[in-house]
Amino acid sequence: MSWVGQGASSPPRILRGVRQSVSRDQFFTGLFILAFVNGLAARASQGLSHFDLSSLAAAALGVSAVVWFACFAALSLVLRKPGDEGVKTVDGFLGFAVLFLVAVPLGVLSWFALAALALYVIWTSQAGSTMRRGALIFLAITVPMCWGPLSLHAFAQPFLWTDALFVSNLIGTEQTGNLVKFADGSGYFQIFPACSSYHNMSLAFLAWISASQFVERKWSPMDLVWCLLAALSVFAVNVTRIGLIGLYRDHFETIHGPFGSTVADCLSLSLILAICLLGVRREIFART
Repeated sequence: MSWVGQGASSPPRILRGVRQSVSRDQFFTGLFILAFVNGLAARASQGLSHFDLSSLAAAALGVSAVVWFACFAALSLVLRKPGDEGVKTVDGFLGFAVLFLVAVPLGVLSWFALAALALYVIWTSQAGSTMRRGALIFLAITVPMCWGPLSLHAFAQPFLWTDALFVSNLIGTEQTGNLVKFADGSGYFQIFPACSSYHNMSLAFLAWISASQFVERKWSPMDLVWCLLAALSVFAVNVTRIGLIGLYRDHFETIHGPFGSTVADCLSLSLILAICLLGVRREIFART
């Protein structure tokens, strides 16, 4: 890389060009979009490689509506009235690091890049600014898209054991690890990571962060209450669904299959939406 000016402390030529063409907020916004889109593209990589439109559609539908709303909320904030402050040298080097992580053909690194970028923007931006609020939402997006699945994969047994414990107590049968006995005593069924309640709990966390930041709600201890209430509501839905499997073994395919999954997802999404709207109702009414 060639350097301009005098001394090694002068910025690279490409960084000087960036400084002259975009503002600091615009620079970060572009990086946010790039990291987020690349992370989502990793989910559709199979469809892209085979030009399979059905795989692409399945990948898009596989992303929760909560994540899409969070993306809309974050982008609407970071794109709102961008400042005219110039790109700093350290901003440029961070940008190069983000570009490097995004270029590596490993989808999870894009979420790492998005999280690191969001933390940096939160640290360096003015408190209460739209850029900082948007960065907080982008950081929260990485929880269900990256950190949650990684944690569940690394520590699956404690999570699944907790699910099984609640289910077994709900239907009044025995539990061994992540195995729960059917109510008719005919055997046991196993709770796998894909059925864990903690997937939707991370979405509840994301929904509350997105809604509260979007309406510019000032933080208070009640935020924890609303967030916990949303998470517990979807936990209850999933535990109830698994409990029904244990109670009605003959209807296993219906409850566990696409129909049962769709009903549970819609109910969970409705509860998350209702609780978040209830929590930010004052801010919404203040804007109308």
